[in-house]
Amino acid sequence: MPVPVTMTLDFICPWCHIGHANLLTALRRLPDGAAQVAYRPFELNPGAPPEGMDRTAYRSAKFGAERARMMDAHVTAAGAAVGVPFNLGAITRTPATRRAHLLVQAVGAHGPAVVERILTAYFVEARDISDPAILRDLAYAAGMEAEAVEAVLSAADAPLPPSPVQGVPLFEIGTLVLEGAQSPEALESALCRA
Repeated sequence: MPVPVTMTLDFICPWCHIGHANLLTALRRLPDGAAQVAYRPFELNPGAPPEGMDRTAYRSAKFGAERARMMDAHVTAAGAAVGVPFNLGAITRTPATRRAHLLVQAVGAHGPAVVERILTAYFVEARDISDPAILRDLAYAAGMEAEAVEAVLSAADAPLPPSPVQGVPLFEIGTLVLEGAQSPEALESALCRA
């Protein structure tokens, strides 16, 4: 029986990008079918306008300009250390992530591929993942059916399920809970123990 894995994430969290890449690395080290992955949405900015907001202005207001630059440099270095790329300087918008979360809730077995495509689109390609056209392209590229994609994107105001967690990324592997962007080794160990 596959180990149930639930990752709670938000698509604008750079540590979620690192944590998800590390989860995929850990899963590749195990036999096919050893785990069944699901995703729980978490909105870091639940009040964000649907079109998102200017990234520099948003982050300067939230963290201060200098601290925001230091945070970007830190996460970029952390990503480079484990082979997870970032292109943060190219990102101009902090997107609203509700549509992306709703899309992932509807993908089933395509979940890991769609999540990876959305994270890469935002953090590496600097694409605006609040744009329905971009989400549509990412979902189709991951193998989702057009009817399912359109149903999700037309219900963009649907509420997300409440999250019982306070921060992301968070991994629930069987009965084990791991917080933060865990290494592939830590995730693999938890998968084997579960």
